[in-house]
Amino acid sequence: MRSLDVRRLHREGLLIAGNTFGRTWTHRGREVGSILITVEENHVQLCYRQSWRGGPWTDCVNTVMLDWSDCHFGGRRPWWFCPGCGRRVALLYSGRGRYACRHCFQLAYRSQRETQEDLAARRANKVRDRLGWPRGVLNPQGERPKGMHLSTYYRLLDQHNRHSMQAFAGIGRSLGLINKRLKKIK
Repeated sequence: MRSLDVRRLHREGLLIAGNTFGRTWTHRGREVGSILITVEENHVQLCYRQSWRGGPWTDCVNTVMLDWSDCHFGGRRPWWFCPGCGRRVALLYSGRGRYACRHCFQLAYRSQRETQEDLAARRANKVRDRLGWPRGVLNPQGERPKGMHLSTYYRLLDQHNRHSMQAFAGIGRSLGLINKRLKKIK
């Protein structure tokens, strides 16, 4: 989903009352959304066109309230008040003609949806990155990086092998289930 980050807008110096600016979102080189943002003293007006999953373009207008919190060492930090639930959030997501927070749209982080096998493969890739090897548990192992202590290399190699074996075990279980389903079809 397309998101609107109030922190980024503030860093770019755009959250000044009376300011009007635009943004566009593209996917594979094709425009999938555009927005015109008008900043007022305590809220922003969002005027945008949206196409949901290749459907017709619809014109939408939303007002989102702004809140500012004081930082400990000076300055102020902006927040959106979610139009759906009233929470103070940094990101709002666009969907079906409105902007709301991830809780209102029931969005989960990628790590919340991944299986144990996905987690093991991700951890193995993290170790592969440290070793300078190409990502992917199916790729061959590389050499010890120059300058890396032997004990560090063996520790990372052990971690990589454990995570890879967990990923392979999950792949094997998945293939076993697929094989059982194929036998039932025959």
